[in-house]
Formats: sequence, C-alpha cells, structure tokens
Amino acid sequence: MKSQSKIGNGLRKLRKCKEIERLKETKNGFTIYTICGRVRHVHMGEGAKRPLQAFLKKYTSLKNFSF
Repeated sequence: MKSQSKIGNGLRKLRKCKEIERLKETKNGFTIYTICGRVRHVHMGEGAKRPLQAFLKKYTSLKNFSF
C-alpha cells in the first residue's frame, strides 16, 4: 500500500489536470471521470500504477504520471 502522502500528491496532480472532469472517492479507491466521457475506477495500491498511467497517457495531457 502506498503511503498517504504519495497518494495525496498523485490526487493533487489529477485534480489539476484540465481533461479530468471530477474525481469521486469510493469505498475502495477513486473513480476518474474525463471530459471526453471515459470513466476509470482505480485503487491506490501497488498494482494500480501501470493501468492508471496507461489510461492517463491515452486520454489526458498527463504523460508521465507517477505517485
């Protein structure tokens, strides 16, 4: 599990991104809604980094996202 400070830094980057419409906190993670209509649910554990990076690279301007 990632530390809370790293997760907070990652969420701060997501909130600043222009293409992300909103972030919704769920029981097990977060749901990301993009302006183009894509929705992605992610948990903030170790295994979530690669799929989240691929999603952000494809649908947003965040090309080198890390948390």
